[in-house]
Amino acid sequence: MDVRALQREFKAIGATFAVEKQDMTTPLQEGAWWRPRKFRPGLVIEGTRCILQLSAQKSGLIRLEATGTDKHGGMVLVTLRLGERRERYLCFREGTTLRREILTPEAPRTLSGIMAEREAELRRAREHQKSRSKQRKGNSAWTYEEAKELVPMNKDSYAAYEALVRHCHNTKFLRDDGYVIPYYGPDLYNRYHVALMRIARHRAHYVRPLEDWKARSRNAERQFGELLRHLFAHYPIALMMDSVWLRPEGNWTAWYVGLGTGKNIRQMTELPFPLTKRMAHQMMSAPAGFTIEQAIRWGQVIALGGDRRFFEAIERTDVPVVSLIDQGEHAFWQQVMGWFLNHPMLDSAHYGPIVHYVQAVRERDESFCITGRSPQALLQGVEEWHDMLNAPMKGAAKHGREEMGDVWDGHDLDWYYRKEDAEKMVWHWEMVELRSGGDLFEEGREMHHCVRTYLNSCRRGAKAIFSLRCNGKRCLTVEYIPERRMVAEVRGKANRAPEAREWRMVERWALEKNIG
Repeated sequence: MDVRALQREFKAIGATFAVEKQDMTTPLQEGAWWRPRKFRPGLVIEGTRCILQLSAQKSGLIRLEATGTDKHGGMVLVTLRLGERRERYLCFREGTTLRREILTPEAPRTLSGIMAEREAELRRAREHQKSRSKQRKGNSAWTYEEAKELVPMNKDSYAAYEALVRHCHNTKFLRDDGYVIPYYGPDLYNRYHVALMRIARHRAHYVRPLEDWKARSRNAERQFGELLRHLFAHYPIALMMDSVWLRPEGNWTAWYVGLGTGKNIRQMTELPFPLTKRMAHQMMSAPAGFTIEQAIRWGQVIALGGDRRFFEAIERTDVPVVSLIDQGEHAFWQQVMGWFLNHPMLDSAHYGPIVHYVQAVRERDESFCITGRSPQALLQGVEEWHDMLNAPMKGAAKHGREEMGDVWDGHDLDWYYRKEDAEKMVWHWEMVELRSGGDLFEEGREMHHCVRTYLNSCRRGAKAIFSLRCNGKRCLTVEYIPERRMVAEVRGKANRAPEAREWRMVERWALEKNIG
């Protein structure tokens, strides 16, 4: 340990370095036993002094190194070694005082590397905090050609859109150019700029001048709602109706205009299916945060006699979205939901497998009807269907890969996590994407469920299937919807619900991969 070299390094940044050796051999009595006092060497800062405190008995075992000059921004990197233990300190001047920072093992090894990392962090922070003038520049209107590619409009509609952008350029919602509603996922239409284009197409229905509107809230979502109600509403409108302006399909925006003039939702055209009075009332009373599709399903469920718990169970299944099927299909799936409600002792964990089974049966027999069937008979049919799907194959297709066909691209969401518990047991968790028909077949055979039926959806890229494994053993099968970047369904072996520790791993994976 060259103390003079250390003193020269600290002198270059306007500080001093000293060593304090302390005799720590005084024993302490603890009952009838005696033990020496333990001492951990380290750096202490006092004003502009850096002091190394160590035990006099161990001073010969300590190795201390330091690097740093003015060219590194007035910093000194100090490495303290004692046997196998190593600690690194970053000492630097801050005004008239000396500061000390303990570096993590992941920090760069050299002072130049540390400086480069901090400069990169500073650069990212500067990019994140744009100046107000740059923010306003980012709020400028899209060109006529760009806007016309997304929303059909003429020159008058485009002029109305430009007026909206000019008037709202200071609002928080217009500065937010990201995707707004998680349910709709990363869709081009799920942005406020496109919503303003759609609003401009209804300029003839404004009930108040745009120039009279001023944002009162500081929340982007509330500001957008205030603008809509100022332009279109003589009467109160439910918050969930705001989502019609951000839907990928924009054919329901006229509903908002009609409700603002006092019309009833049952009078609107292009309803996915006829609404009873009770359905319409429950739809318009849907909880905050729902989209228009979820509100319609909510009205349907509550009118049938269900509750929020039943609604959430149905949302986790593959019952078709209300905007994607015709009235005949709606009537059928309404029967299915009514059948579930008529059998309240049926565990909701069976809803998903039953829905998959019913969809498969209807592909072969369109006259299939669930009314009058018992839960026992239906669950037996589900088991027999699973056995048929996962039965061993003959000849070259025995393992499923040849029969199941091609391989598709993944989504780069594979994940690994190592966990060690208090008893020194090591658990290796991994999330693996299934990227071929053979992978789906093997997953379904091992887990005894119907994941093989997702083959066509995975081929099209509409869905992705992941397998959560612990120490190489399959634990859960996870359904992921890439378009919405969210997890739809999670099942264990034989469609059981996830255990607490398994669910924590799914949450950790979703958090690290920014998945909803």
